[in-house]
Amino acid sequence: MKKIILISTVVACATFSTLASAARVGGYAGLGVGYGLIKTPGHQAFNITGGGTSSRKRGGISGRGFAGINISPCLGFEIGYAYYKPSYYKGTTAAGYSLMQYNVRTYDIEAKAYLPIPRTGFDAYALAGCARVAETVRYPNSNVPLSGAIASPTNVGGNTYAYKTRPLYGLGVMYTFNPCISANIEGTQIRRLGNFQNSANAIPFVNLITANVAYHFG
Repeated sequence: MKKIILISTVVACATFSTLASAARVGGYAGLGVGYGLIKTPGHQAFNITGGGTSSRKRGGISGRGFAGINISPCLGFEIGYAYYKPSYYKGTTAAGYSLMQYNVRTYDIEAKAYLPIPRTGFDAYALAGCARVAETVRYPNSNVPLSGAIASPTNVGGNTYAYKTRPLYGLGVMYTFNPCISANIEGTQIRRLGNFQNSANAIPFVNLITANVAYHFG
């Protein structure tokens, strides 16, 4: 199926290359900023009784740096590093205060297949590859028990770490202003691994939507 999609993209690109501005061949580098979501469970992590309070927050401003090369107007390769706004849970009672915070950064590599949109200057594209997910779970426990929705980290009172390689895919649209500058909007998702009720080191879905600017060399 992937081969059919790639072949179809190349054929379509060749058909429209005289009608639209396809991706420029050569190297590029850029930066992006947008909304990132470490998709940990959406309910409360701590068991609050006796007038205590709890809160949670998932998602926020995140960013990515990247560099790549387009080997043809229809096919390119890219590497990147992304930082995501931490996802956290807090619980407070008369007995104390507890925090569980998930921090994620990723290193990724992917192939990009471009499809020019005729007479617009835009290119749509799809990407697929893999990401090395580096996850840190902070859990300074101060006597507020977990609710059971999220497993307790193995290193209670400190940090635990997980490093996994996961599939990554996404879609985007790019506009080329001139031979040196392009901008694009891109959405990606990294696949999860494991269950949070069974393991605090499970890897969640990691979503990122960014607006990016790139400089093209040569």
